[in-house]
Amino acid sequence: MIRNEYRLIILATIFTLALFSCSLKNMQSYEPPKVLGYSTWEEWKEKTGWKENDNYILDKNKINKLKNLVNDNHKFVIFGTTFCDDCKDNIPKVIRILQELQVPKNNIRLYGLDYDLTEPSGYYKNFKIPSTPCVFILEADKVLGSIAHPDYDWLDNILKIIEKSQG
Repeated sequence: MIRNEYRLIILATIFTLALFSCSLKNMQSYEPPKVLGYSTWEEWKEKTGWKENDNYILDKNKINKLKNLVNDNHKFVIFGTTFCDDCKDNIPKVIRILQELQVPKNNIRLYGLDYDLTEPSGYYKNFKIPSTPCVFILEADKVLGSIAHPDYDWLDNILKIIEKSQG
């Protein structure tokens, strides 16, 4: 009976040491956000070294359809982090779509978040951000819809949200 107690104590100790070791590794690899708060896409690229995504193939029919639906009242709010691989892959795709749609730069709001999904201005508090990247589509400051993980079919989802709002 005593042997089993010792065995349990030894296993618990090994587990605790392994857990502590993992925590130390995570702390050592912590990368502070390179962008925190509002940023333009140009500033974001400069601070992160991210590139445009020219390889992202867009359906021209959907782009043309959206061009007829999107107007100056539509705003696109993008929340992302600079330490997230999904953000690094997807934010350039979203920006590319918005550029193809010729959305004015002042109608695109890009916010860098920290590990707690917060940012200094507090603007994030106006939204329920499930994960990053996350895009909210607004019209006259009313949220029409949002797109987040795992449904990154950006063009189709933007089209669905805009179409639904118009009709």
